[in-house]
Amino acid sequence: MGLLLILAYVLLSAEENTNLNLWWFHLVDNFGRFNNYAWGKRSYEYTIGIFNQIKGETVKKYERNERYPYNFHGFPLAIMIWAFEAIPGLGKQFAHRLEGDRIPRMLGWDFQQTKVDGESVSTFLDTKIQIMQLRVKRTLVPS
Repeated sequence: MGLLLILAYVLLSAEENTNLNLWWFHLVDNFGRFNNYAWGKRSYEYTIGIFNQIKGETVKKYERNERYPYNFHGFPLAIMIWAFEAIPGLGKQFAHRLEGDRIPRMLGWDFQQTKVDGESVSTFLDTKIQIMQLRVKRTLVPS
């Protein structure tokens, strides 16, 4: 059951109310098959699909140059870690970077808050943008 939770809410970052795919039960039942599955590709395709769906639905409601909100249910952990590393101030605000290089990267962060909500992130980013103190790394070294 633990693998199902990791699969549904970390790797595939399912929304709050979701039905578990029956195939997932067969997959977690065979540990070798589970470990050999292409999780990175599957998680990437799933995440990009959600981005495109949300973006398409959201953009239709707003004028061309108007600013619009962009929300994620079950914000994918990998994207959050990427954001913390790409925008160092964001990482400092919502988490604590641990000493040394750790692989996978998610092991290099300690979260002080139990939840990083979109409103707090948006307020932080808006403030930094207004005072022109938002630093963004253009590239990250792959791990």
